[in-house]
Amino acid sequence: MRLNYLFHPDAKISPIRIVVALGGVALYILVFLLLQPTLGNVVASFAVFPVTVAAWLLGLRGGLLVTLLVILLNGFLLNTIGMLGWGEFIRRAGPGAIAMVVVSIAIGWISELLAQVKKQSRALAREREALQEEITERERAEAMLRKLSSAVEQTADHVFITDREGHIEYVNPAFEKLTGYSMAEVIGQTPRLLKSGKHDQKFYEQFWGIISSGQVFQTTLINKKKNGELYYEAKTVTPIKNKAGHLTHFVSTGRDVTERRRAEQALQESEERFRCLVEQAGDAIFIIDSESRFADVNQQACDSLGYTREELLTSSVPDIGANLKPGMSVNMAEVLVPGKHFMMESFHRRKDGTTFPVEISFSMFEAGGEQFGLALARDITERKQAEEALALAHDQALEASCLKSQLLANVSHDLRTPLNAILGHTQMLQNGIHGPLLDKQHHINQRIISNVANLTEMVNRLMDQAQLEAGTLKLTVAPFATQDLIKRIQSTMKVLAKAKGLQLSCDIAANIPPMLSGDADQLYQILINLVGNAIKFTEQGSVQIRIYQFDEAHWALQVSDTGPGIPAEAQAYIFDPFRQVDGTVTRKHKGSGLGLSIVRQLVTMMAGEITLKSHVDQGSTFTILLPLARTQEIAL
Repeated sequence: MRLNYLFHPDAKISPIRIVVALGGVALYILVFLLLQPTLGNVVASFAVFPVTVAAWLLGLRGGLLVTLLVILLNGFLLNTIGMLGWGEFIRRAGPGAIAMVVVSIAIGWISELLAQVKKQSRALAREREALQEEITERERAEAMLRKLSSAVEQTADHVFITDREGHIEYVNPAFEKLTGYSMAEVIGQTPRLLKSGKHDQKFYEQFWGIISSGQVFQTTLINKKKNGELYYEAKTVTPIKNKAGHLTHFVSTGRDVTERRRAEQALQESEERFRCLVEQAGDAIFIIDSESRFADVNQQACDSLGYTREELLTSSVPDIGANLKPGMSVNMAEVLVPGKHFMMESFHRRKDGTTFPVEISFSMFEAGGEQFGLALARDITERKQAEEALALAHDQALEASCLKSQLLANVSHDLRTPLNAILGHTQMLQNGIHGPLLDKQHHINQRIISNVANLTEMVNRLMDQAQLEAGTLKLTVAPFATQDLIKRIQSTMKVLAKAKGLQLSCDIAANIPPMLSGDADQLYQILINLVGNAIKFTEQGSVQIRIYQFDEAHWALQVSDTGPGIPAEAQAYIFDPFRQVDGTVTRKHKGSGLGLSIVRQLVTMMAGEITLKSHVDQGSTFTILLPLARTQEIAL
């Protein structure tokens, strides 16, 4: 039998309690031995104290055991010392012993009852604390669940939960908004209702195999909304397991990335177009880093230099530069400055060592936080050859022009002498110096005089053109009377105007100074050309000469006619040498085409300008603006 059985469950068998219980027994024995002779049986009542203490401390069984031990020890002691026999002891101590037993039982029972109540109270307290902790944990879990539920409900990502067979048990509002399906429509369905047909069966088998094995699956899907519209979805499917590690559900989260995917596709297409454009460009394109290395090149760069792309991407600018002139080398640190752009000509060296001229355009751009130079190189070999040929042709043309001018001057000079002789002799014949002429002879002689005069005029114009081109014609600027210039031109041209039935009028404005400064002879030549053309091309009407002050610094010389006018397309070249409105050999009006060219060159020498205003069938007006004062001699 275990010792603990003698005590109630809450009794603690500690040394203190055992000492107290044995102390009560010793106290009883001491009192009994000392006081029994005088007090007699009353002493037995003192045993109640140690019995009470033992019963309280040791419980019902422990206290009863101690009480019985006290009674037996008492009887044993009395019998041993010969004071009382066992019979006398039982007679005298019986009532006290019974009282002690009753008290021991009562106190022990009360002690155990109180201990049981205390024990139950402590158990209830522990249960209450455990319950309170469980309630707190449950409230915490419920709060967390509400928070998670609110997050799922309010997240912009669309979420749905399925059982392990793939049947939908829950969808959030974002799913409903994106797909167009309500929760009632999809509960119990499988995600197959979102299939777009853009993925093959093998894809879905691989998808299901991964999540069924408990692994997270991430991909981008093309799904279909309720209305049939397709959309791109960045999806993550996560398997959910219980405490035993068994799959119970799948959680699918997704985000609509349609716009991002379209932007990526547009960017990719743009990059492809740009790459195609770059690769097909006729210029060599180089992308250069800050250390002058080639970061990228196009096909034309490879073709023009004879390198492969891989070879160029391991090269730098100095590897292809050749024969750079002083000052033409490029410092990439200076080139790679925001907003800097310039062009230059240089030479590139091919892989075989040959060189060719290039025109290079440099600019800068930034990508990925780094700065790069963009160089567009154009092979200008043909242009350089053309420029050299053009320069040679220009030199040859200048030489030919000089020779032509010299020839014109020589020929004109040589023609003047015989023409003057012919004109002099025919005029002598016309005047009857060598005898009278018959009417027919007189008519023939007059035609000779007229043709010689025309030929002389042409020779004079050729001489003037040659002098202008050679730069030997000089202007002699001096004061002249405006009236003298007008009278001189009238006396020369009125006969021609009258012969054609035209009215020749001259008008000098009141605001024009009476004396002007200029080369009167060349001004007369200008008027001869303008008025002569006006009379030659005008069949009826009038020719008007007008001189007036244009503004404070200029005076104007204007010739107008009522002739056929000059077409707009001819006005662009009418002042060019040897150009006429009608340049055919069968034209009605003869001429060299030098008159207006000489007029413009003379006006330019006088620091003036000439303008033309003309419409077909409405006549023409030539206006010359000249400075009011010009006294120095000009030579070109």
